[in-house]
Amino acid sequence: MLAWLGVAVAALSFSGVPEKIRQLRTPYAERAVFDASKEPTPGTPVPLPETDVLGRNIRELAAKAGRVILVVYGGCDDCSARKHAPTMIPREEGDCVIVAWMSHEETVRRRARSYSKDIVTIADPEGAVARKLHAFWLPRAYILDQSLKVTASQPYGVGLGEWVSEQ
Repeated sequence: MLAWLGVAVAALSFSGVPEKIRQLRTPYAERAVFDASKEPTPGTPVPLPETDVLGRNIRELAAKAGRVILVVYGGCDDCSARKHAPTMIPREEGDCVIVAWMSHEETVRRRARSYSKDIVTIADPEGAVARKLHAFWLPRAYILDQSLKVTASQPYGVGLGEWVSEQ
């Protein structure tokens, strides 16, 4: 009986949630399917904001970095963080790590305050970065040049930490 009550509440809750809000969890209108032809090519510009959620200029930080690593996380912050926490991304001294969360800015700002200063955090609630880079599985990593253009993309089926370490 209790299980049926839970199902009924879930169904009513889901049907009452506007489509725009439901889509915040994924940047795609339909279920995303890997398509190699949509992979970003070297030189693809990334639509990043001027500043991160803490007000730091992203271009200035990237210009000083030895290597710029971008990791796109999904809308389920806890799911993505458990899968591969931003603090565990392999990096060397001088690297700039940019993490893009598909969540609202205040949620992302609270999370960003707990990271080290070399992790630049942006809120991307509409999923513009994920769509541009064809980040259909999340988290997904990219190497960018200092002008914030893609130089390499994490291949399908290769783990994030393993791939970043090899770049």
